[in-house]
Amino acid sequence: MISTSRWEEFTVEYLNFCLNIKKIAQFLINLKVSENLLDNSPINASFNAKRILII
Repeated sequence: MISTSRWEEFTVEYLNFCLNIKKIAQFLINLKVSENLLDNSPINASFNAKRILII
């Protein structure tokens, strides 16, 4: 049998773990959105066009 304090400790650790996983997922989503915004920006389009001409 798990004591109440150990159970509470486990619950807190589990919730912290879940929160960290959620934060990591949100960071990756934000990174992808930022990447998409940069890919579609006029400045990046101009840079890519110049790079293609050089190659």
